[in-house]
Amino acid sequence: MISKIEPIKVNIQLGNTPVAQTSFDLAMLLGVKAPKYFADVLSGESGLKFTSKTGGVVYINVVYAVSGNNTALSVARSGAGTSVAPYIIEVTVATNGSGEPTSTASQVKTAAEGVSDVNTIVDIALLGEAGSGVVEAVASSVLSYERYMEISEADDLLGLGFENTDLEYKKAQAFFAQNNAPSRLAVFLLTAWNQIETEIAALRNNGKDSWYKVFGTTNTKAEIIANSNYLASIKKRYVGLTSDITLLVGRNEERELLIFHSDPSNHPDARYLGDTVARQVGSYNPAYLRLSGVTNSGYSNSTTNSIINDKGNVIALFSGFQVFWPGITTGGAYDDVIDIRDWLQARLNEDVSSVFLNNPKIGYTTTSLALITTAMRDRFTAAGNSGMIAAVETDEDLTRSDLGDYQYKIIVPDFDSIPKNDRDNRVFPPIKFKVRLQGAINTVDIEGELD
Repeated sequence: MISKIEPIKVNIQLGNTPVAQTSFDLAMLLGVKAPKYFADVLSGESGLKFTSKTGGVVYINVVYAVSGNNTALSVARSGAGTSVAPYIIEVTVATNGSGEPTSTASQVKTAAEGVSDVNTIVDIALLGEAGSGVVEAVASSVLSYERYMEISEADDLLGLGFENTDLEYKKAQAFFAQNNAPSRLAVFLLTAWNQIETEIAALRNNGKDSWYKVFGTTNTKAEIIANSNYLASIKKRYVGLTSDITLLVGRNEERELLIFHSDPSNHPDARYLGDTVARQVGSYNPAYLRLSGVTNSGYSNSTTNSIINDKGNVIALFSGFQVFWPGITTGGAYDDVIDIRDWLQARLNEDVSSVFLNNPKIGYTTTSLALITTAMRDRFTAAGNSGMIAAVETDEDLTRSDLGDYQYKIIVPDFDSIPKNDRDNRVFPPIKFKVRLQGAINTVDIEGELD
């Protein structure tokens, strides 16, 4: 034994707690394909895949029962196929004299396919090469389908029950074909377009809420309007595509970007999001974007001008290139400006939340208040470095700047003017700011004179 003492103790604590950060680089594709529900019962040489014959919601459970000695293999179906009384495909597994199961996956498959009540509702496939493995008891396997998925290429959908002729697949192809395409795309299947509010609310309640911009497989006016209105109500963005220019009548939604194309099967909505969603917010101008694989919207000059004047977007010919134009929402704001507004709001909320979380007390003092305004200035400087906020270039610009680098000002209430009741209730009046965005030039007139 060795005698020792430990008079010195070192404890190291993390100085800052990170705050969850809102994502702006994940788009979501909405579809209404009716997938075929399935269940993998066991695995390997003992496994079988049960797949519904029809697409859409089904209520089917598979049960393997092992009981008794020298039991014969049999399969039966019961139930009504409803949510209250689902179909039950019950496999009574063959046993030996000791009550041990002897049925292989291949034998179960053959027996099940020989029962007409079962054969009419499911297809059955071996998970192993020969199905030679002996099965065991399974309490219940429910045929189901994960309607939300994240993919890294269009072909990922082929392994999830999609065909290469499905609109969801073609949209994903156009999305990932872009040079700036992100590494992932969320796909969510609604049971019907009129279920968007209920089903997306449930999706978000389940923690699937990191997506920001949304597009869909529908080109129908009423469905686009319903999708856009709902997504705007939850602070998301919707990019709609149609050939129906009457869609613009009465539309005035700043979170909505509508693209018009005489051939929606070219999928310029997917191409636009594939090119832009992974770019740094504020780093690009949507006007003049050249999207990979895009074709001209195919309207006359007068129709094109009418669409643009009514705050729609098209693919138009410019200097020999097909370009996106002009990048405006039906609310009249440019697409990138709405992104910047949402990004700044999210980041400032995160920055200020971090100040409160990582300090034991924010006192009612100028020193404590400086922690908040410093976090705000750091964020504005970062936004300026990213091309969102205009830089100071002239003496007049300086009048709109706190630090002389970018054009923003933070306005803090005078402590002496704050009512005592607010101080007693620990309420601080609004801290305000003014920011001049860098913006972009879309059009220019050049005038000259020749002598």
